[in-house]
Amino acid sequence: MNNVQEQITEFNQSVLQAAINFAQLSVENAERLVQLQIESAKSAIEDSAEHAKALSEVKDVQEFTALRTKLAESSFDKVVGYSRSLYDLASDAQGKVSQLVEEQLTTFNQNVVSVVESAAQSAPAGAEVAVAAVKSSVAATTAAVDSFKRAAKQAASMTDEAVQTARHATTTAVKGGKARK
Repeated sequence: MNNVQEQITEFNQSVLQAAINFAQLSVENAERLVQLQIESAKSAIEDSAEHAKALSEVKDVQEFTALRTKLAESSFDKVVGYSRSLYDLASDAQGKVSQLVEEQLTTFNQNVVSVVESAAQSAPAGAEVAVAAVKSSVAATTAAVDSFKRAAKQAASMTDEAVQTARHATTTAVKGGKARK
């Protein structure tokens, strides 16, 4: 019986460690997001100052129109770059969280099976049916989680492909618009 208690204690410790890992991952991703926002804010302030200076030096309407077009393109490029960075950050965070969850599910399933097998050894006669039911339930849960993981990975892959296509289309459109001028 002591072996089962030790296994439960080890399981609880692994759950605690997983919670700590998840918290650390959350803080790291929050730091990265805040850093991206700070860099974007600094860039926006610098750009605004440069734009204001450039606008103050405009001498005629044609120069103003050309400058306005140039500033709009520059702003659009910055927004697209920020969106790309934000998407990359979110995609990376999602991958790390998925990996952490996958590792914990694997550990959890192994621990449950181990505890059930240990408990089965000291269980009274006739408990084999209950042990088999628990093992069957764990196997079914594992299969369902694997199916969900495959579907999630496929959805993430499709989303990534759509984003890459949109990036390419946006870049092509922007370059095409600049080439026409």
